[in-house]
Amino acid sequence: MPETFRRAGYVTISNGKIFHHQDDTAERSWSEEPFTLVPDHLEYFATESSKFINPNSKRGPFYEAPDVPDNTYIDGRTCEKTIDDLQRLAKQDRPFFLACGFVRPHLPFYAPKKYWGKYENPLTLAQNRYRPKNAPRFLIAPREFQSYHDRDIAFNSDVFHRTAKHGYYACISYVDALVGKILAALKELNLRDNTIIVIWGDHGWNLGEHNFWSKHTLLHNSTNAPLIISAPSLEPTVATDGIVEFVDILPTLGELCQIDVPSAIEGTSMVPLMEDPSRAWKKAAFTQYSNGSTVTTRDFTYTLYSSGSGRARMLFDRRTDPLENVNVADNIEYRGTIEQLDQILAQGWRSALPSQ
Repeated sequence: MPETFRRAGYVTISNGKIFHHQDDTAERSWSEEPFTLVPDHLEYFATESSKFINPNSKRGPFYEAPDVPDNTYIDGRTCEKTIDDLQRLAKQDRPFFLACGFVRPHLPFYAPKKYWGKYENPLTLAQNRYRPKNAPRFLIAPREFQSYHDRDIAFNSDVFHRTAKHGYYACISYVDALVGKILAALKELNLRDNTIIVIWGDHGWNLGEHNFWSKHTLLHNSTNAPLIISAPSLEPTVATDGIVEFVDILPTLGELCQIDVPSAIEGTSMVPLMEDPSRAWKKAAFTQYSNGSTVTTRDFTYTLYSSGSGRARMLFDRRTDPLENVNVADNIEYRGTIEQLDQILAQGWRSALPSQ
C-alpha cells in the first residue's frame, strides 16, 4: 500500500506498529525512516511492576495502571510524532500517506490509570466460558498470557477474567483518546476536508469466550475486525452489513484518490458499497491461520482444518448460535450448507466477488 502511494507521488510516513517487522520493504515503502520505539513489554513504569517479572521471558505483568500521562507509553509518543508530522505536512504542497500504528490493545494491558477509571463497575464476563460443543481438537488458542507475569492471579479464574477484560477496555479507551487527538489536529490544520481517514484493527479478539484470550483462533470473535472509512466525497455516519476484507482497502483508496493500484491485488473497491450500503456485495470473506481455512458468510462461519495428522470441519450457524457454542458440521440438516461452503472455499475469492 505505501509503495503504491509513493510511486504516485505521495510522501509516505510510517509511525508506530505498521509492519510487524519494521524493516519489511522499508526502503521501497517509506519516504522517511520509520518511527519506531522499544516494545512496551520491555518497559515498566509503575514501581510495583518491577516485582512481577516472568522468569522465563523476562517480561513484566500482563497489566498495569500507573498514574502517568499519555506519552509515558509508546502509543502516546507515536501519537505526538504523528501530530508533529501533520503540522509539517500541512505546509507542503505534496499529498501524503501517513500511517499511524498503535500497539494497544495488544498485550500487555498497559494504560494510564485514568482510562482504567472509566470502568470501575464490575464488568460482565463472557457467558460461554467453556469449549464449543463438538469442537475439533484443532481449535486451540495459544496462551500468550503465559509469557507475562500473572501477578499471582490464577489464569481463567473469575478475578482473572474481570481483570483482563478491564485491562482490554482501558487500552481501547486509551487508543480512542489518542485517535481523537489526531482527528482534532487534522481539523485544526484545515486538513479534515480533503483527507481520507481509515481506522481499522488488524484482527478481533476473544475476551474470555470459550476461556480463550487470544486473536489466534478462527472463531468469529477473532476474525471480525473494526473498519471505519471517512472520505470527503462520502456521506457521513453510514453503516453497512456488506462483507468486506482487508484486501479491499487498497483498491478502495486507489479509487478514492484516483491512482492506479497493482493488477495482482485480490481486493475489491468498496466505493460502490459505501455509496449504496444496502446493495448486494461479497458472498464471503476468507481467513487462514495455521492449518485452518475459514469462509465467513452473513450467516455462517465455516472452517476446514487440514494437516498431516488429519482433517476436521467446524461450522457455526450464527443465526441461531451467535456465540458459536455448538459445532454443527456433522449435523445432517447442514449437509447442503457444508457442500456450498466447501465449493466457495475450493473456488476461492473470485467466486465470492460482488456482481457488477
